Amino acid sequence: MRHSQPRIALANYFQFAPDQCFTHAPVRSRMLLWCKAGRGQVRVNTETLAFGAGDVLLTPWAHTITYTADAREPFLVAGIHVIPHERPGSPRVWGVAHKTGELPALARCRSDAPWPGLAGLRHGHFDEETPLQSLAEYVVRHCRTASAPEHDLRTLASLLVAEMTAFFNQARPAARRLPLDLQRARQYLDDHLQQPLYLAEAAAVAGHSVSWLHRQFRRELQTTPAQYIVAARLRIARYLLATSTLGIAEVGQAVGIDDPYYFSKLFKRHAGVAPRVYRRRSALL
Repeated sequence: MRHSQPRIALANYFQFAPDQCFTHAPVRSRMLLWCKAGRGQVRVNTETLAFGAGDVLLTPWAHTITYTADAREPFLVAGIHVIPHERPGSPRVWGVAHKTGELPALARCRSDAPWPGLAGLRHGHFDEETPLQSLAEYVVRHCRTASAPEHDLRTLASLLVAEMTAFFNQARPAARRLPLDLQRARQYLDDHLQQPLYLAEAAAVAGHSVSWLHRQFRRELQTTPAQYIVAARLRIARYLLATSTLGIAEVGQAVGIDDPYYFSKLFKRHAGVAPRVYRRRSALL
């Protein structure tokens, strides 16, 4: 078996336009790809997958990939291209060949290598506080330009492979459908995020009391209705900041928060950065 320290060759974000579709083939890397917001479809070789917020893929080497963004909620994706094997002494190149004949010098010095437990196409979903997600977001922020030190590109790639191995091979409980009455209440909240929300109305839609709504949210969703509303509003706010030219105050109003100072404070508390900083960082992959 050939031993080689992997190397990060490209990492960034990409915001799709509505209905945007394109194909890369063959991509000479193994790519960790995840959806940060919005939705669409991703086809890797012969497998087509619905791809929405939190979904994550690890592609095989030299893969063909087709992205198709949703017409109303096009996805914002993040990707990290990892080279499993790079011949010692090869020229340092920031980038990945996305089609035949592109960057021909790389074809002679880059190749696949065995990653036990990570063969083929792997897919999963990022939950709250997933170690792989935290590391992957750090890698993109740290390695978005060719100025990242070579030592960092190799060290972080090795850590990434270790976390991917743990993530894609851990046992997960089967997904469980929510009770229909709770689905109705949650759908009501989702449909009225731009307006003042009253929990009594959401509970009434489900045919229950507000205390029932609180119990069900804690039991089935491990959160409270208020926390769910805030998270849903901020998820839409992140999308609008990344895809629109609306002002910060307008984004707040679009998600039902009329006070721009409170919106900015709430956004920073949950996202870790102010809305203007988040918008500036939403560059292309």
